[in-house]
Amino acid sequence: MCQRTRWNGVTRALIRSVITCWGSQYNSFFSVLRSRDPARDWSIRKDVRDELRSQDCPVLLPEAIRIIKDNSFWLKLETAVAVLKPVNEFRHASEADGVGIAYVVNRWLQVKRKWAEMREADQFPDIPWDDIDAIFKARLDKQTYDMHWIADALRPDTTGSNSKLPPSVFARVQEYFRKQLKDENEYHRALS
Repeated sequence: MCQRTRWNGVTRALIRSVITCWGSQYNSFFSVLRSRDPARDWSIRKDVRDELRSQDCPVLLPEAIRIIKDNSFWLKLETAVAVLKPVNEFRHASEADGVGIAYVVNRWLQVKRKWAEMREADQFPDIPWDDIDAIFKARLDKQTYDMHWIADALRPDTTGSNSKLPPSVFARVQEYFRKQLKDENEYHRALS
């Protein structure tokens, strides 16, 4: 059952969504974080305290109230929201009108760069960045195909003398062409 509470004139569900993918995790976590103050207000209401003391107290109620009062829980949740925020932002950008296949890899690499900045700044020292990098790589490999990498390499801003093509993308494109083009001349012509 979803508890609802009025807080600052707004009725809010204390728990709103179900976690499915990274973008949804962000929305779910952000929803819970946004409900911190209403949840704390709810947890100290007389009717809730009375229910805690009653014989009919729901099994999970004491644990829910313990978590709501736990400052370290909210700190960890804030960290999770901050780490997932770039994924959510770039996911929204990827779903914008007019965005084509050529920007899929670019969006993934933007998330990676943002996380590298966070890691380098030691913004969240408790985050297991090596684990996140491994998960990221597995997801990137699963969700992108050669066509995404080729399309990224053929974007106007990644071709020509002013190319901003990251070395990792170029290496992936080279590997693809090397497999597809058996003749050395065809291979060099494709990359020129």
